[in-house]
Amino acid sequence: MNFIIAIISAILAGWIASLLFRSIKLELGPVVYFFLGLIGGIFTGLIVKIFKIPFINGYLGDFILDVTGAIILLFIFSLIPKKEQTEEE
Repeated sequence: MNFIIAIISAILAGWIASLLFRSIKLELGPVVYFFLGLIGGIFTGLIVKIFKIPFINGYLGDFILDVTGAIILLFIFSLIPKKEQTEEE
């Protein structure tokens, strides 16, 4: 049951992060939302553990970390310059 809750949490976290970070105009699917939330949660979870930052335990704390990490990943992604498409005739 915890595995299913973690998957749903990661998908929701990625989706919420994409809604909050609208400067990247992408249409992402549930799989991308899942990986965005999952990788973001792992990233922020490691930061919290490494620096021993006290944080909320349980599903709510994990969800907040997932959303925060996904927002950070979207921010980093927005800093990457995009290639301009050129038309070849």
